[in-house]
Amino acid sequence: MQARTGSCKLFGLFKWCSEPSELPSPIFLIRLVGGRMKLGLIVLMALLLSTGEMLAQSDRAAITGTITDVSGAVIAGAWLIATNVNNNLQSATATNAVGAYTLLNLPIGQYTLTCSKDGFAKYQRSGINLAISQRAEVDIVLRIIATTQAAVVMADAPLLQTQTSSISTNLNNAAITELPLNVQGGRNLSAFMFAYVPGVEGGGANAASMDFDSHINGSLSSTKEVMIDGTSAVSQIGGYLSESSPPMEAVQEFQVTSAGVRADDGRTGGGVFRYEMNSGTNAWHGSGFYYMHNEAFDARSWGNKYNAGLCLSDANGDPAQTASCQRALGKPEDRLYDYGASIGGPIKRNKLFFYSAFERYTFANDGIGALSSTVPTMAFLKGAFSALLNKSVVLGTDRAGQTVYQGSIIDPETGDIFPGNIIPPDRISAVSQKIVNLYKQYYQPLSPSLTNNNALPFSSPATWYESDQFSVKLDYNASPSHRLDGSFIYAYTPRLLSNQGGIWSAGSQDGGPMANAYDHNTTAPSARVRDSWTVSSTLLNVFSVTFNRFHNPSIARSQEGNWSTALGLGDFGAGNFPVIRFQGVNSDQHRYVDGLPIDETSLGSQFNDAYAANTFIFDDTLSWVCGRHTYKFGAEFRVQQFNSHGDHGAPTFIFDPAQTAGSFGAEAGFGFASFLLGDVNQASVSEPNNTYGRRKSVSLFAQDNIKVTQRFTLNVDLRWDFNGRYH
Repeated sequence: MQARTGSCKLFGLFKWCSEPSELPSPIFLIRLVGGRMKLGLIVLMALLLSTGEMLAQSDRAAITGTITDVSGAVIAGAWLIATNVNNNLQSATATNAVGAYTLLNLPIGQYTLTCSKDGFAKYQRSGINLAISQRAEVDIVLRIIATTQAAVVMADAPLLQTQTSSISTNLNNAAITELPLNVQGGRNLSAFMFAYVPGVEGGGANAASMDFDSHINGSLSSTKEVMIDGTSAVSQIGGYLSESSPPMEAVQEFQVTSAGVRADDGRTGGGVFRYEMNSGTNAWHGSGFYYMHNEAFDARSWGNKYNAGLCLSDANGDPAQTASCQRALGKPEDRLYDYGASIGGPIKRNKLFFYSAFERYTFANDGIGALSSTVPTMAFLKGAFSALLNKSVVLGTDRAGQTVYQGSIIDPETGDIFPGNIIPPDRISAVSQKIVNLYKQYYQPLSPSLTNNNALPFSSPATWYESDQFSVKLDYNASPSHRLDGSFIYAYTPRLLSNQGGIWSAGSQDGGPMANAYDHNTTAPSARVRDSWTVSSTLLNVFSVTFNRFHNPSIARSQEGNWSTALGLGDFGAGNFPVIRFQGVNSDQHRYVDGLPIDETSLGSQFNDAYAANTFIFDDTLSWVCGRHTYKFGAEFRVQQFNSHGDHGAPTFIFDPAQTAGSFGAEAGFGFASFLLGDVNQASVSEPNNTYGRRKSVSLFAQDNIKVTQRFTLNVDLRWDFNGRYH
């Protein structure tokens, strides 16, 4: 067969050939000035790359191979058509002078491949299932027509990955939903990868912390790339997707690339997570599911029954204490619901398709954990601190000549001990008395001990949690050479967190007014649009625009009470219950009884902050089949924004034993006694430390898949990333 020649043209600095042939590779000329690439050259290259059609983005698949006759001679000019079984969309190309072909930019799914050439029998192969970023090799032997036209039909057969050195694990949605999956915490895309894909690890108790501390084959944490439909889904910390992912039902296929990462795999230092969203087809498809758990189906635990009896006996009929025992040790609310649905189909057959999905997960548990916090006893709330006295240790005498024992409370006005170690009611601060009343109403001790008599929630960090995920994807076949697709994802995750210590009102969902509980309601919208333009059967350009946002506020639940004003402290600009600490300025200054430190646990919450991260991504990829080469060139431009608003107007008051110790040092005084007197050691008000960060980055890559022989393909990759200054 006679080899065809081709003509080459220069466009700016980019050289390309109009006919695929054995011609030199494209050449980029990069001029460095003073060690830096000129911005104008970067922009010029981006503009050059935005014209023409390329090999699909990294998520799209391809079919490649060689056409020969029965003698082994290559066949040029054979016509190949790949037809998507689900929507009848077709991609076509012809073999070049060396009998090679590549069908580019194929969305994942099932295909039928046909091959025809005058004088040869038509070939057809069905059941070709393409996975994310797969380059399937299908070599074809055409037979010369004898007397009648004949078609060769081949059924489904496994396709080996022989065209790339990447090591990936692929799973489709059907396999994922059929595997055992714990819905506790919601069905999370990243958590699934950590649980089932070899070499992928995540640290922490929940999906969010797993994402922060995830590793692929031992790589550094927060270095992986996460891609949805071929573009990055990351809006803030590298590799973090847990609170901004689409519903599970919206994802058609999952892939982890753990080794042999290619140049078009994004900005990664430790592997790639890829998710390909479902597309609508000419047939209507949908799904629905419902999981639930409710305490009505639970038996009351033996431990709760036993401890409730002890708690009620210690209450001695006190109504407030009895109610506290019943709230804490009855059958707690423990509810979990996870439900959702999806639907997709044609808006216009063979032309416009959609697929939409929704999922909601809710969880509530007001049970308590171990006794780990300390609240004052009823005696302490009345100002009676005789339990602190240790009369076996004498510290001296006061001004009135009274014996001062270890644990004595000294009147800061007179320097003398309070008789009986009891603060008179008329000496208790009006502000402190309001807080004492809240203790009596919400925070009765759950055990008679002076320490470790209060419990935080059993389900820390969240006593109440919800996750709402919605997505919709559109695919539009504008013409045989022009295809558009795009998606919108919205994730809303409201929850009440209680993992920062403090005290808790047993049986409540928010811990009462003095708990360190805060609403953490994140929102994460994202949108991506992609244009695929087939310039010719050997030239493809894909241009996409992506926007990812993550908004993360932390607002104290107590802010609704406007507590600083309600307590008579004044207006500090935030309604949080003020942070009150009793342990003293020096953390090692404790009061001990029977060898145990008696430190009342801190009150209030400082949370009143928020941050938002926005990422805009513009990328273009050009693919070109030329002889034995399949070239791919790409450019990406990212604009990243980070806006942080710090805590504002939350006051902090510190009470130290020193105020009620007089001149007797660390063996006397008590922080809670100083609090009752209103004798503050230190006070402060937080001021916001707002930060507005900006960064721009540029990435360029080039790669070449060289089919050296029918059994040997060489992958050559080059990538350059430039991060602008963070300012």
